Amino acid sequence: MCTSLRDWTTNIKDLTSEFRSAGGGSTDAAQVKDLLVTYLGNTVNETDTLLTQLDQAGTPNFKDGSKVAGLFQKGMTDVRDIFATGQQDAAGLDTTDLTQFRADTSRIGNAITQGGTKLSQTFKSAGRKYKAANKILGAERACRALSS
Repeated sequence: MCTSLRDWTTNIKDLTSEFRSAGGGSTDAAQVKDLLVTYLGNTVNETDTLLTQLDQAGTPNFKDGSKVAGLFQKGMTDVRDIFATGQQDAAGLDTTDLTQFRADTSRIGNAITQGGTKLSQTFKSAGRKYKAANKILGAERACRALSS
């Protein structure tokens, strides 16, 4: 589970870097729109892959393992939905008014940032609430890497 989450985190960071270097800061609104739609589509695909991996991992074998797995699944599903909504919103952006376009892309970015914050809080809360999960997951190198 943690290896999949770590890989997802790395892939999302890589996609974000690619988006920025490809022209995410460009003043060409149509180019930025296309890049943003592609970027968000890729983040949806990465998150779908992670959700499949979490399903395949099954229930962790410790006290409250099913509850912990459910929290992770719900948290990642929420993030996937935020990316998908962002992609739909980005696809519908009007690029004729650069000021409005920037405000709209900022709104999409803020929603994604808030979703990431909520996901992080969910994982931290699970660690506090489910002590066995925190102890077992904290012993795994891949899990420790997620909290650093």
